[in-house]
Amino acid sequence: YERILAQIEEINQQPVKSILLWLAFSLRPLSLEEVAETTVFAFDSEVHFHPDDIIYHLENIFTLCSCLVIKRDNKYSYNDKLKSTIQLAHFSVKEYLINSHIKSTQAKYFYLNERIAHQLLAEACLVYWEEISKRIDNSISLDAYLREYAATYWIKHTAFIQEASGDFE
Repeated sequence: YERILAQIEEINQQPVKSILLWLAFSLRPLSLEEVAETTVFAFDSEVHFHPDDIIYHLENIFTLCSCLVIKRDNKYSYNDKLKSTIQLAHFSVKEYLINSHIKSTQAKYFYLNERIAHQLLAEACLVYWEEISKRIDNSISLDAYLREYAATYWIKHTAFIQEASGDFE
């Protein structure tokens, strides 16, 4: 995995990391459209929303992420439509990304911490709803594929943050 991740061009590292973060820690399977929409988020110490960064050609996900992700033939219902899902190619991809050993390799940019990942996803869900609200108020078109996920799972991600840190207030 180190070789694959190290070969990703710098310009593509942020969208690939965003995709890997969502696939590694999402709480249900994500459709291709949802995964493409995850690339609007940039993560550092906080969440940034960049709607111009969305991947419009869904097959580019597979080009960017190489053999780290796969399309699943099984489908799930989303707004009464059946959608194909995308997931990490193997459980070992996530295991590699969360292993602290990665921090000493050429792939260190892609290291994921579980507690921080859930925190970022919870924040991303809330930022997403804020951005959707702005677009609705301004009559700006947005497909908003992640809206159901954001509305349903932001609170569940916060529970994982508390669980990982031992806070049960």
